Amino acid sequence: MTIVVSNQALLANMAAMYVVYHGPEGLKTIAQRVHGLAGVFALGLKKLGTVEVQDLPFFDTVKIKTTNAQEIVDVARKSEINLRVVDGNTVSVTFYWIKSTEFVFMSLEY
Repeated sequence: MTIVVSNQALLANMAAMYVVYHGPEGLKTIAQRVHGLAGVFALGLKKLGTVEVQDLPFFDTVKIKTTNAQEIVDVARKSEINLRVVDGNTVSVTFYWIKSTEFVFMSLEY
């Protein structure tokens, strides 16, 4: 007997197991950490004043307006920082996988 599982069903099962594993308090802790790191990053960029940072609301992804998005992504990639080019003048940074503030401060150097 062959069981066919669609990608959506597989993702739904993975998400369910993630919730079961971490529980309500664990999910809340993860969400607070992720949003906090994104907030620290956005505030740091605003204080530097070299790029335009999206305003709230955001959860885990910060959009940055700059003059050359691809140049920023290329420099970051050399340090194994994965950013996404939204368009020629916009970069997005997602913090769902970040574990510490070390990445945030390293990213601010660019």
